Amino acid sequence: MAFGAPTRSWAADSSGDLQEVVVTARKRAESLQDAPVAITALSGKQLSTYGIEQMEDMANLAGGGVLISKNAVSPTLSIRGVSSDSTNAGFDQSVGIIIDGVFYDRSRWTQMGFFDLAQVEVLKGPQALYFGKSTVAGALVLTTASPTQQFEAQGKVGYEFEALEKYGEAYISGPVSNTLGVRLAVRASDSEGWLKNLAPVIGTDHFAAEQQYDARLTMDWNPTENLTALWKIQYEHMLNDGPADRAELYNCRGPSPFGTEITGVMGDLQPVYGAPYAPVSTCQLGNKITVYQAPEILGYGPKPGTSLNAYLSSLKVDWKVGGWNITSVTGSNKYSLDEETSYIASQGTITAAEAERNTAWSEELRALSNFQGPLNVMVGVNYDHSYYKAPNSSAILLLIPDPRNGNASSQAHDSTQTAKTFSGFAELMWQITPQWSLSGGARFTDITKDADYLVTFVNQNFETVFGFPFWLPEGTNYSNHFHDTNTSPQVTLEWKPDETLNVFASYRTGYLPGGFSLGATPQAGLTLEDFLFDSEKVKGFEVGVKKQLFDRRLSLDLIGYDYKYTNLQVNLYVPATASFIVGNAGEAKTRGAEFGAQWHASKELTLHGSATYNKATFENYNTSCYTLQTAAEGCDPVTNTQNMSGKPLPRAPLTTFGLGGVLTEPLTSNWNAQVTVDVNHSAGYQLEQTNNPYLRQDAYTRLDASLAVVGRNWRLALLGRNLTNQAIASFGATRGFTNDELAEIERLRVVALEATYTF
Repeated sequence: MAFGAPTRSWAADSSGDLQEVVVTARKRAESLQDAPVAITALSGKQLSTYGIEQMEDMANLAGGGVLISKNAVSPTLSIRGVSSDSTNAGFDQSVGIIIDGVFYDRSRWTQMGFFDLAQVEVLKGPQALYFGKSTVAGALVLTTASPTQQFEAQGKVGYEFEALEKYGEAYISGPVSNTLGVRLAVRASDSEGWLKNLAPVIGTDHFAAEQQYDARLTMDWNPTENLTALWKIQYEHMLNDGPADRAELYNCRGPSPFGTEITGVMGDLQPVYGAPYAPVSTCQLGNKITVYQAPEILGYGPKPGTSLNAYLSSLKVDWKVGGWNITSVTGSNKYSLDEETSYIASQGTITAAEAERNTAWSEELRALSNFQGPLNVMVGVNYDHSYYKAPNSSAILLLIPDPRNGNASSQAHDSTQTAKTFSGFAELMWQITPQWSLSGGARFTDITKDADYLVTFVNQNFETVFGFPFWLPEGTNYSNHFHDTNTSPQVTLEWKPDETLNVFASYRTGYLPGGFSLGATPQAGLTLEDFLFDSEKVKGFEVGVKKQLFDRRLSLDLIGYDYKYTNLQVNLYVPATASFIVGNAGEAKTRGAEFGAQWHASKELTLHGSATYNKATFENYNTSCYTLQTAAEGCDPVTNTQNMSGKPLPRAPLTTFGLGGVLTEPLTSNWNAQVTVDVNHSAGYQLEQTNNPYLRQDAYTRLDASLAVVGRNWRLALLGRNLTNQAIASFGATRGFTNDELAEIERLRVVALEATYTF
């Protein structure tokens, strides 16, 4: 998790001035100083300097309470404490992902190869006007590198000591004719895993192993001065140990409500497993887990883990005609995911198999005027179509095979969804005077989702537990047609008395569509209505000041915001079945301020600092009590509910602070030494929606640093991330049938050696 300045330019030219950084936060090129948005822009060179290899690593530089992390199902994206729990596939994301102009609303795409980038922009606050639905918290805009005008090539290899990870990356780029440029980039990594297995019976004492292979081809065609076409296609193949077994037990609190001792896997089942030891847990967050392979009777395998195959492509065509810039962006993507967990692990005895098949296609056509007068306009339309399918099965506790077919699973179900979205948007830009400008517009969205949920199997030995029904009956089929429309307006007023000062105020709105809880397990008693959730909306204000001083060597930013969310989408955890159901909270509010500074003190030294205050709370929201919550702690014993009004949202620290810098010193005429240091501090925060005091991340301070020697062609670097070795969690839940807590943490200390050669 990372926190920092609301806006940063980071780059500096040889004269010592802060370099003008161009961003596209408003679907048009403008300087970072001129953009009336809370935004962080990071170039590909800066990402390389800090050794950023994954999107979740980038969050440490993104600033403003940004969290990007992997957890048990999909990565979690959070900005200013607003996020969609990724433990349910029915969620659209609160943070949109835009890769080369194509919009993605599933967080799975953060697992795509984060390599050979030109620039990353992190936009904070609702972005509906420019990017559409599913941007109520913000957006991540990734631009991959394009072909160069001259021949270039680069190779990089590295080794990380904690996970025993080997990785390499290379690209070749340049023109092949007067009008066509080509770039090919590849990356491969092989990690043995950063977790230590206390039960090394699966062949290694390392866990969380991962292999990843990526390739991207880019072709840039410029047939005329007024017409360009940029085509990119990328493929990824990833294998790892599987997601669910990385969860760790902590805050173990003794017997469960059913009277079973539960420190680690229940001891009385050890003979049934045939394990030579009792797989217990340290009950502390760190790098130690207990994992051994489940017996073959469960039928999961043959090799537990995750397999992901994905491709994405984009075609951007720009045509300048008259006083207009016309842009077409066509996107196509597909991924195939298979996850199998056939381990009995320290966090419990749940084994599962899940598959996902997702395909999507989109087209955006927009026109931006470039008139000489005070009025300009941008108009556009967008259409996207997607299909999602997810067969799922699980075994909760060890079961004898079903007498009908020998299947040892507890249940199996299939989820499918087809979604179609049409939107149109328009913005009018009025330069009232040389110093004052006003822009306003709106986006209209029409969305349709058709979902189907079918319980395909229920083990007869598991139809009831303790005399009560446990699963929905086999053959249960729920279908739903969801249709909704929304209009999201936005207005921004700016005052720029000179090139070094920008004062702005915005009214912003956003929209996150409702739908069907595709990721829920079929627990008994659920009705069709329990699977449905409403659309989420946000509206509010944002004000900001951006100022540059001392010949633009010092850049200061101050952003304030106040937003109200209605029908906030939340993921409700049901410990008895280890399942999640999507619901809506009444309201939520986020209010805060973000301060950032960057000082280019000299040609050798650049410093940056930040501070954020973010009060993100539920309003008008009652939810279930957490396990063992008492009446004195706010639980109504009659309804087993609690009032969450005024309680914090998950992943929403009240304060954060950051300080860092880059120092470059000459060693010889051909070699420089470069040192980077970043210190980030975060207040504590909740990990889920019930305000469980045992499911909380404590305050922490994280240190990242690097040391490199840089020559004309070579760069040799020693990279360190999370050198304070902090266990930082972003997701947590109560383990089924117990009072123990589960959490997944980010990687602990990372230390790597890296060598880069540029031709």
